[in-house]
This record gives sequence, structure tokens and C-alpha cells, in this order.
Amino acid sequence: MKTVLCFGDSNTWGYDPARYDMAANFAMRHEFDVRWPGLVQTALKDEVRIIEDAINGRTSMKTDDYMPFRRGLDGANQAVLIHTPYDIVIVQLGCNDFKQQFNLLPGQIARGIETVTATLAAKQPFYPAPKVLLISPHPFRPNIFDLRLAANFGPTAYERSCQLGGLLKATAERRGWEFIDCAELGFEISPIDGVHYMPEDHAKLAKVVIAKLREMIKD
Repeated sequence: MKTVLCFGDSNTWGYDPARYDMAANFAMRHEFDVRWPGLVQTALKDEVRIIEDAINGRTSMKTDDYMPFRRGLDGANQAVLIHTPYDIVIVQLGCNDFKQQFNLLPGQIARGIETVTATLAAKQPFYPAPKVLLISPHPFRPNIFDLRLAANFGPTAYERSCQLGGLLKATAERRGWEFIDCAELGFEISPIDGVHYMPEDHAKLAKVVIAKLREMIKD
């Protein structure tokens, strides 16, 4: 049985914008059998052990003064210490890096994700380096600036988010990592906030991840 570490943000954690408490600024979580890591675990129950390491608001390299403990590079270094050994690491980051306060270009975001992923993929003493599956998140909804999280992401978020997939694909090819671009999967994306995955989106991603992991396990 292979151990698979899933490292990500709210779209790995399973944030459900339909069940959001405005006063508490907190959303409920899709159940394990709805979010994509849980669907992968169910389908590959005799082949893999899924570890979920995900947190709402996680960035790649930036510190968010409004949401502490979310810097992905810090989390990656902790994950290595906590979860080693793992055979495969799946990384899906990028959405939160597009927030207006960070003022980052897509290329800068891609470099940050590469740094985090390389940290998680580094060989540790006594164990071989894990294989890597890099996932580019789906672009935001085109009308995100009219939705609940508009103040966070700003008027150019959609256009910038559309550029990330190509940059991360090039990164994966250069590094020899496996790659999935959610933009190619035709997600619905929440009409409430324009950012988070619907249950149907989790199912679509899980299907592709399951097929990719089966290939990686055989190699």
C-alpha cells in the first residue's frame, strides 16, 4: 500500500460555500465521501492511504495577516517532518495567491508553487524521494468580482487565474512531475463565490486523480 500526501488549500480541504456562516466567517466542509481526496481513498482503498494536509486560505509563499498559519512553504516543511515517509505527494495550490493584497503575477505564483512542491518532494534520510502529482486549480468564475469574495480577489482575478495552468504545466514538464490541469475538466465552480469546487467538481477531479495514481503506482 502506498501513502499519498494531499497538500492543498480549501479546494482540497473541501470548503462548502453553500454552508457558510457569515458571522463566524466559517464554512462547513464537504463530507469525506464528497471531497476529492475521500473519493480517491474509497476507490483505491486497498492500494493507497490518503493523508489530507489542507487548510482554508493557504498560499504558496505569502503570509496573510488576516489569516495566520497559512503560508504554504511553512506548512510544507512541517508536513515533511510530520508525514514522512510518503510515496506520492499531490499538490494543489494557487487560488489564494491571487488575492489583491499580494499583488502577484501568475508567473510569480507558479514559482511559489514550484518551491513548495519541491520542498515536499525532496528526498529525506532513509527514504526515497516521493513521486509528485501537481494539480493546477480551475480558473475562477468570470464574474467572480460580482460574488461573495469580490473584495478579496479583485476585478482581474479571473483573467490572471486562467494563465496559471499553462505555467504549471511547463513547470511539471521541466521537473518531471505528473500534472493535471483542472481547467481541462470543465468544472462548474460555486456560483456563490466563484472560487470553490462544487461536489460535481470534486467528483470530476477524483476520477482523473484515481487514473493518474494507478499509473504512478505501477511505475
